[in-house]
Parts: sequence; C-alpha cells; structure tokens
Amino acid sequence: RVKRIILMNLFKLSIISIMFFTAPEFSIYDRVRPSETDDILGDIKSHLHNNYYDVTIKDYPTGSIVSQDSLNISTVHESTHGINSFLRNKYSTNENKVNAFYCLNNQYIVIKESNLALKGVGKNIPKSIRFTSYDLCFNSKISESWNDRCLYLCDEFLSHGNATMYRKQKKIKERDSAIKFAFEYGMYSLVHLQMLKGTGYEDYDKLKWFHEWNFNRCFDTFDGERGLIDNMKIFIKSEDCKDLRLFIAQEFGQEFYERFYKIGNMN
Repeated sequence: RVKRIILMNLFKLSIISIMFFTAPEFSIYDRVRPSETDDILGDIKSHLHNNYYDVTIKDYPTGSIVSQDSLNISTVHESTHGINSFLRNKYSTNENKVNAFYCLNNQYIVIKESNLALKGVGKNIPKSIRFTSYDLCFNSKISESWNDRCLYLCDEFLSHGNATMYRKQKKIKERDSAIKFAFEYGMYSLVHLQMLKGTGYEDYDKLKWFHEWNFNRCFDTFDGERGLIDNMKIFIKSEDCKDLRLFIAQEFGQEFYERFYKIGNMN
C-alpha cells in the first residue's frame, strides 16, 4: 500500500511537469524524388536520391529464402538509417554534434548528442534485459565506432519503429521480431535518458518527448508478438530493472508505464 501511494504521488508530479512542457515541433524535409508507392516504403525511399539502401536477396546468405515483404521491411529500416545519416551530417559541426531522425510524412527532428559514452550506457543496462540487440550493439565494433554518439541507440529505435509501422500498414505476418528489436533499443535508449537526468544536458526534454512519441506509436503496432511479451515479462519482474521502472513512472506517467506492464502480463 505504501509503495502504491508513493507511485501515485510520482505519477501526479509527472503529470504536472508535462503540463508545463511544450512538445517540440518537427522540421520539414521534402521529397527529393517522386514516391514510387503510396505507403511508408515509398515515403522513405522518396527522401533518398537513389536506391543505395534497398535490401535485396543478395544481402542474405546464399540459399536463404526471404520474401519480398521481409526484404521491404529491411529496406524501410536501412533507408531510415540512410536519411538519418544525411540529416545528421547536414546539421552536425565540430562545435555542435547532433543526431537527426526521420519520422515519416516529411518530418524530422534534430537532437543534440550528450557527452556520455555509448560503452558507459552499455555497462548501466540491467543484465536481465540484455537481449539480442545488446550483443549486436555493445559486444561488437558498433560500440567502438559510435562510442561518442549515444543517440545511435535512438537511430536504431526509430529505424526499427518505422519498420514496425510499415509491417502493420501492409498487414505482414512474418518478421514478428521487428517490434521486439524496436523495444530493445528503446529500453536501452531509456537507460541513456535516465543517466542524463539532472546532468544539465540541454536537449533532455526534447529527447524525452521523442522517446514517448516513438514508444507510443510502437505500442500501437503491437499485435500479440510473443518475443515482445517475453521481454516485457522479464522487464516488469526483474529486480535489477526496479530503478528503470520507477524512472519511467516518474518521467512519463502512469498511463505510459502501464502500457509496458500490460504487455508483460499477457499469457
């Protein structure tokens, strides 16, 4: 009962803080060529000058059978990285290191990089939620290449998010791991945000808003995928995630946190 009262007070404080925060506006990045299709894939490809980021059967090991639907999901993911890279390079300078994220419908947002190291974030991620994406990111050369750019985690979070949006839009049944990967990188991004709390990082509110926006649209694509349910069960029950759960409740409010809790309680 005492814990419940504490949490409710924290939720109230969070709601009050949200009332005084104005959500940032997206910037506009227009198409650079006509859209080939009237869907998310067409949207994203129309913001790249060529098909360099298209994923084909040649990108998979010899003999593997991959459907065009699956290839398109990967193309959405990789092409999002491509647009993000273009925008990041356009707006970054030696004095102002930023990252940028293409959020569909000609919209993007630029966020300043923190001074934290990616490897440091990796060390702070609770061991119980070090899922597949953890090894891909922190036990590979990626953590070396992107060590001074922790928003790499958001780049992956958004790219997987766009892929899950496309998967839902086209009603594709395969690749149910897409939403699982989105949430894995999303959780690791939340650890980064948690580490920034109270440090004076100037884009904290903007980054927090971006997390809430991307998580909510990923929640809306959820359709009972087993991999995400299993991951959320671990997250809501593990002792080493207690501080992260409380952080989410404090920063984002009861309704937001309960979306995690609801998935984790599914059979």
